[in-house]
Amino acid sequence: MKKTHSILKLAVLGYGLALMLVLGAWHPSLARAGRAVRVGAYDNPPKIFRATDGSMAGFWADLVDSLARRHGWDVTWVWGSWQEDLDNLESGRIDMMVDTGY
Repeated sequence: MKKTHSILKLAVLGYGLALMLVLGAWHPSLARAGRAVRVGAYDNPPKIFRATDGSMAGFWADLVDSLARRHGWDVTWVWGSWQEDLDNLESGRIDMMVDTGY
């Protein structure tokens, strides 16, 4: 039972951190209309994945698209592995990534 609680706590923490990352997109530097925002994504269905037409799909894609419409962002999705996305984020090649956790 204790192990289950630990796993649940880690899952909640991971999703909380991921949500904070996405909510961090409301930072004033990203809030101006017409801002080009590069978003890292990797294959993790059903949360984020490429649809058959090549577009991004899933919960995180819907959330980013909603933020983009609200703030007038021009979103460019940068596809890669999870590690590539982390490296791209650290180096500044992308502005944010979705579906991350601790």
